[in-house]
Amino acid sequence: MKKSDSGGLNDFADSVPGKYPLLRRRRRLIVIAVDLYDDNGNPSKDMIQIVQRIIKAVQIDPQTARVSGFALSTAMPMLQTIEFLKSGNIQVNDFDALICSSGSELYYPGTGTYTEDGKLVPDPDYAAHIDYRWGCEGLKKTIWHLMNTAEGEEKSSSPIE
Repeated sequence: MKKSDSGGLNDFADSVPGKYPLLRRRRRLIVIAVDLYDDNGNPSKDMIQIVQRIIKAVQIDPQTARVSGFALSTAMPMLQTIEFLKSGNIQVNDFDALICSSGSELYYPGTGTYTEDGKLVPDPDYAAHIDYRWGCEGLKKTIWHLMNTAEGEEKSSSPIE
């Protein structure tokens, strides 16, 4: 009798219907976290080459490629990320996840979650998690305090406080 290579936990994950079926079948998720910009603030040509090389390196071995997925993490917003990928002839659907805007947005291109005008829909659960855990109001208050406090000054009169 031949033993399954995938293991019991993966078998369970594969059988569970979910929003993100491609991610459930992956044994490896390669997160490409890269940001490289030119003097004008545009993504550098080297950046697209780095992404292309990583994808090619994984796809050299068909067995590894079959069980591996990709996530791209960047500071760029979603629309700029998609334009960037198109400039290098990389399909958005080559990625299981796009982490955009420095981690504040998460998209799953392979799930077909698009708006009527063809834009990707961000993960609403992740957005709720960020809103809950990130403390947006506290951050706004801190930034306001830092921007409106003179150096060496102890207190400021903030309308938020």
